Amino acid sequence: MLISYWQRGSGQRPESGPHTAPEAYVVDHFSRAGTHAVIDFWERRLLTPSIRKLLKRSGGALFEDSIEIESDALPWTPELPAEFERRRGYPLTDVLPVVVLADEDPVFAFDPVLTRHARKDYWDTVSELFNEHHFTALRDWAHSLGLRLRAQPYGLQTDAIEAAAILDVPEGESLGFKNLDDYRCLAGGRDMAGGAVLSCEAGGVPGRGLHDDVAQAAADDGRRVRGGAQPDGAARLLVRERAGRAVAGVRGVHAVRGVRWGTRSRGARASPPGTTSPTFPDISREST
Repeated sequence: MLISYWQRGSGQRPESGPHTAPEAYVVDHFSRAGTHAVIDFWERRLLTPSIRKLLKRSGGALFEDSIEIESDALPWTPELPAEFERRRGYPLTDVLPVVVLADEDPVFAFDPVLTRHARKDYWDTVSELFNEHHFTALRDWAHSLGLRLRAQPYGLQTDAIEAAAILDVPEGESLGFKNLDDYRCLAGGRDMAGGAVLSCEAGGVPGRGLHDDVAQAAADDGRRVRGGAQPDGAARLLVRERAGRAVAGVRGVHAVRGVRWGTRSRGARASPPGTTSPTFPDISREST
């Protein structure tokens, strides 16, 4: 039997595009070349001297959303065969038939043990390339600008826990995470690296968009806090409730009205269990 394979670019474009003219395409996330294509574009076209000064003065973080690399074929990069053999100790071509996907499904299988081993080795290699050439490179570049890197490191069969240890601020989300273990995995990587923050893209709930009241939103955020997310990263709400009123059923989380931290207004604040929420003045009409 003769099996042939070929490689090509995915041609993937951002969702709901085009957003640019000419159209932009997704870069290779598993190679230095792909990440440096992004960095070089920013360095040449966006980061003027005045922008660099403003970034250093304001601080903050560059942000990358969840990994949404979509293709019906197998994720690939030109250096993958060489990197696979260097890291795993045997040629990728020997097991390529059981690794290759068609319409996102495997095509062939060897005996079960060998098949599982080959597929794990493939994804371990892809994960290492992704974390080294994408997240680590972007983090180091962000540091050179006086910024941190915040990202949602999931979406492929890559090691999100390792990625959480690389990122300055790993982030989860209410829309895609189905249980507390999703948060705990990222919190574990954060903790192993000595990090302090796991942020959360909160408020996205299937079927409840823009319909949550404060009690439901605070309860959802309370659960995420138990999973390891930061209270100040999960709560981004301006709550129009009477100051000092506790949110029913959520121990340690209270609603406050129009409380301002810097230029942001946040309406859920963590308080120690057994204490009452402080009373703040009504400053919700102050200008930002």
